[in-house]
Formats: sequence, structure tokens, C-alpha cells
Amino acid sequence: MAASLVYVLLRQVLQMLTQLARDGGAKDVELLVLRHQVAVLRRQVHRPDLQPADRVVLAALSRLLPRQHWAAFFVTPATLLRWHRQLIARHWTYPHARPGRPPVDREIRELVLRLAAENPTWGHRRVQGELARLGYRLVASTVWKQARNLLMSLDQRADGIRFLLRDRDTKFTAAFDTVFTASDIDVIRIPPQTPRANAYAERWVGTVRRECTDRMLIAGERHLSSVLTEYIKHYNGHRPHRSLGQRPPNPPPQVVDLSSARVQRRPILGGLINEYSHAA
Repeated sequence: MAASLVYVLLRQVLQMLTQLARDGGAKDVELLVLRHQVAVLRRQVHRPDLQPADRVVLAALSRLLPRQHWAAFFVTPATLLRWHRQLIARHWTYPHARPGRPPVDREIRELVLRLAAENPTWGHRRVQGELARLGYRLVASTVWKQARNLLMSLDQRADGIRFLLRDRDTKFTAAFDTVFTASDIDVIRIPPQTPRANAYAERWVGTVRRECTDRMLIAGERHLSSVLTEYIKHYNGHRPHRSLGQRPPNPPPQVVDLSSARVQRRPILGGLINEYSHAA
């Protein structure tokens, strides 16, 4: 009896839907049919197997419907929001082109330095022209920037540099010197065929190697800078120099009687070098 009553009511509803279809409501009837089919599938499938494309389509469609109509989806509103957040976040993980001029390849940088070293009379525009003939298109400023980067790497240490003393090796080009002269650093070249003209600097390099860098492991450029800074203070302030009669640059004002004085030790560079002075 109940089933017959439901059937009669359903026929009346279908007749009304048919009338709507005749009046141009065919799409509404189709939507009702599709919704009923979805409801049937929900009862049969506990957890649908969704592909990534399905998540993309459903998440995109959810942005076109008001939140109160999200009940039409067979997933919860929280799931739709999670898919949306994941898709948006994934968009920003894709590699994007960096702004500005692209970096110069390592091979091109090495070629620039090679041309400059083998042709000391060439300026940066001459090097640029030779690169263009070889098929490399570079702006002229790229050439002298290689030397400028060396000066920039010194950072604040470059403020105290007044002179650049160098030999006449062909790797030091005119463009190389221009970078330093533009920063008010005088470039001094030693006379030709005079290997001892730069003996003081070469002697210091040998000393710092024997007493410092050859006896410790350098972890990187920053570590090397810190080690050399501390050693330079020791070298110029406390270490005895043979040219000064085995006295330091800043000798003590007077000789002290060691029989009544106490000597204390101060380790430098973690104990690699020791400085001695009178205890107060």
C-alpha cells in the first residue's frame, strides 16, 4: 500500500518535471537525474579512487559555487579547501625565471680571463670584440666586472688598501689595473728583471705560510680571513724581526730583570703561536 502511494506521488512529480521540460526546463530534469545517480553511487562506493586531474577539476569547480552549495560534491568542504591550498602552494614551487641579467657561464668567464692574460695590451672592448668573433655575445662591462668582483670580495678590507704592488706578469692587464685605480688604489709595478724588488712582500708570504697556514687546516675563505687578521696583529705588534735586531716593531720601554719578574704566556690562534710578556 505504501509503495503504491509512493509510486503515485512519484508519477505526479515526474509529470510535473515533464511539463517543465516542455517549457524549457530540460536541464533541470537532467540535473535531478544526475544527482540521483550520484546518490546511488555514493551508497555503492565507500571511497572513490580519484586521479590528480579529478582533484583539479573538482577544486576549480568549487571556486565557482557558493559555499552553501558545496553539498553537491561527494567530498567534504574541508577536502575541497585542502585540495585548493595544495594546488596553490604547488604553483609557487615551480622554478621561476630570476629577474635581471642571466649570470655568465663559468666557461665564458675563464675565456675572458685567458684572453686578458695572453693579450696584456687589450682593453675590455677589444676582448669583447674577440669574443663576438668567436660567437660569444657579451656586453663590454662584463669583461672588467671580473676584476671588479675581486675587489668587491674584499668588502670593508679594501678601504684600508692604498697600494697594489705587483710584478709584470702578462695576466695583469690594463683593465685589471683600472678597477683598482678607480678605487683610489695606486698600482705599482716592480722594475723588469728585478726579482728581489718585491722581496719584503715575498718574505712575508713565506713567513705566514711557515708559521701559520701550513700548520693548520683552513676551512674556508672566512676562516682564512680571521686567521690572517689575528696573525697580522701578532706579526706587526709582537713578533721579533731580524731587520730590527730581533726586536718587535713595538719593543718594551726598558729591559726588566728576569730574576724578579714573572713571565706570562698568551696563546695566539688557539695555541699555534705564543706571545710572552711580563705579568703585572
